[in-house]
Formats: sequence, structure tokens, C-alpha cells
Amino acid sequence: IVGRYLDRISPNICMALDWLTESVPAFIFSLAITPFHFFIGLLSQKMTNFLNPAYRVYENEIFPQEKRNLIYSYHLLVPEIFQVIAFIVIGYTLTYVFPSILAIRVVLFICGIGLLLTALIPYKMLFKVKPLNIGKENSTIHFSKELYLVTLAEILKAICNELTSALIISYYILDEMSGTIMNVLMLEAVTSVVIVITGLFARHLNETLSEYRISQLGILLLILYSIFMSRANSFAIVLAAISLQSVGNTIWFPSHSSIVMKLVPREKRGIFFSTINGVSKLIPIIVPVFAGLIAKMFGYYLIFILSMLFYISILFIYHVLSRRILNES
Repeated sequence: IVGRYLDRISPNICMALDWLTESVPAFIFSLAITPFHFFIGLLSQKMTNFLNPAYRVYENEIFPQEKRNLIYSYHLLVPEIFQVIAFIVIGYTLTYVFPSILAIRVVLFICGIGLLLTALIPYKMLFKVKPLNIGKENSTIHFSKELYLVTLAEILKAICNELTSALIISYYILDEMSGTIMNVLMLEAVTSVVIVITGLFARHLNETLSEYRISQLGILLLILYSIFMSRANSFAIVLAAISLQSVGNTIWFPSHSSIVMKLVPREKRGIFFSTINGVSKLIPIIVPVFAGLIAKMFGYYLIFILSMLFYISILFIYHVLSRRILNES
């Protein structure tokens, strides 16, 4: 539904509205005093981000094609840097300086105010992108076969993300390996550090390799990650596997996003990105249930074997795409 109208509204307005809706859960959590209030907060959290495709519409319009890989690398890097700093400061403050429920409420309320103020950035400060004037002649534009293949790769990747989500990994460590919460937190810290380091070293990778080869390289590392995890019997192996996963994702994301931006028709970008966003919302609802059942009935290792098979399928898709592009050129 959103996709039908997304191109007819300025993405600046949509992004501002998205930030406004993001602030609602933070305010609800800051004022919550009963389990029902927390349920309402979680429900509102699930309902946010329905305007998230506006960001990709905006990026499609303003990012220069030759700079997209570099920009998407920073897109990964910057949040991780701020997250590491913010988590340390907030965690230390709430644990040792102000260890109270009131302090947590204040932090959540400040976050809500911050999200409200952030809405001013796309609305007032960013370059204005006008809505498209889509006529009848543009309504007949079709998506290319290459775009369908790239979309299939993205959907399969999203399924893999949920099959081997942080929740599944955490249960694997705590249940299968009798690990501790400290082990889980250590993985989060390692992930952020690896993403930052990989992003800094790989941001100019497209100068020596094509985007399709870079995407294949990222997926190859994710295949290795799945193999490691399917045979992991110690925390050291899990740590090595998660590091491979972080490197693979950091290499894959910028090149894949750049490929999508090249292939999606400008006149259809709103409905395309909204459709992808809708599918991406369904996957976390369905896949974790199956992942949990598989882990309970057959063991955790089968989840990682399945993800490996999906990654191999994605690798084959990029191979087909690179051959198509080579033949056309």
C-alpha cells in the first residue's frame, strides 16, 4: 500500500515521519509500569519502519553511481562506531553511576526526544528530493530479469540472517555449549570491531574487483561461516565463525546495494523497495519459528547446514548475473 504512493510524496517527508514514529516506542517504554504497557511498546516498535523504503528511494536519487560502494561502506561503519561508544557509556552509567529504574526511564525518554529532533534532519537539512510525476507511459515499465535475480538473492540472504540470527546464536552458546552471558556480549563487541576494521580496509575494493565479484567474495565468507558453525564445539570456533560472518556481511552489503540501485527503474523504485521491505518484515515472523523447531528436533547444526545451502544458491545467482553482464558488454 505504501509503495503505491511512495514515489508521489517527497522522501524527505517520509523519512521525517519515519523518525517521528520511531520515537513512539521509546516514550512508551520510558513511561511503562505494567507488562501490558511493555506489550504496547513492543507492538508499536513492530509497527514502525513502514516508511523505511523512503531511505532507499532517497539514496537512489542522490548517491552518485561511482560513489555508492564507498557510501554504503560508511553506512555500515558509522553506526557501529557510535554504537560501541554509546553502549559502553550508557551501560557503565546505568550499571555503576545511576543504577535505578528511574535512570533507565530518563535515558529512554531522552532517546525519544532525540528521535523527534532527528526528524528535523531529513525535513529541514537534507537536499530536497521532489516526488516523481509518474504518467501512464511509465506505469508499463517492467523490472529486468537481472533485478528479479538480485531480489531473490536478497530474500535468500534475509532468510539466512534469520536462520542464524543473534537469538539463535545466543541460545546455541548458552544451551548447546553451556556458555555465559559474557560470551554472548563478547560476540557483540567482536562483531562491531570487525565490521569497523573490515569496512575501513574494504571501502575501495570496487576499484580492483567488480561489484558482482565482491558480492561473491562476501557470500563465500558466509559459506565458510556456516561450515564453521555447523561443526563448532568450542567458543573459540564460534568466535572465529562470527568474525567471518561480520567480514562477509561488510563486504557483501555495499556491493549488493549498489547493484540493486543500478537495476531498479527510477519510476518504480517506491513500489519495489516497499515490496522488499514488506517481505523483509514477514521473514522474521516465519523463519525463526522453523529454525527453533529444526534446532529442537534435529540439532543446531542442521540450521547452519541449511544456511550454507542457501548461501551456495546466492553464490550461483551472482555467478549467473556476472555472466549475463559480461555477455551484454
